[in-house]
Amino acid sequence: MGFKELLGWHRVYGEILVSANDVERAIAWYGRVFDLVAVWHRKGQTEIPMGYGQQGDMEPIVTLVAIPVGSNEAAVGSHPVLFTKRLETVHRNLIAKGVNTGPIQSDSGGNRFFEFLDCEGNRVEVCLEPGSR
Repeated sequence: MGFKELLGWHRVYGEILVSANDVERAIAWYGRVFDLVAVWHRKGQTEIPMGYGQQGDMEPIVTLVAIPVGSNEAAVGSHPVLFTKRLETVHRNLIAKGVNTGPIQSDSGGNRFFEFLDCEGNRVEVCLEPGSR
């Protein structure tokens, strides 16, 4: 079973947006860690969708938003959350790939999740898909 299947990306509700100062580095990082590809990447493009699949048939999972030169941050303004049915497995795999992850936690509503930092310092939450154990 590949990492894509372990993560259960086909169960993600929507896509996440994350900002990037160094778009090429972010593309390489998400490609290495999650096996995502940037099918529609062109030089100077400000939003780069990444996902699984072939050109023209890709469902984006992560969209990188380029931070303009001279700006400190992009106006992404979101709390990126990915969902999976295999929270512990995903957590172990990200740690094995050297990703800076926090511990698995539970919030006051009983939701189980952990956070990781990507290569740009974006904090992304991975949450157990509702209804999963």
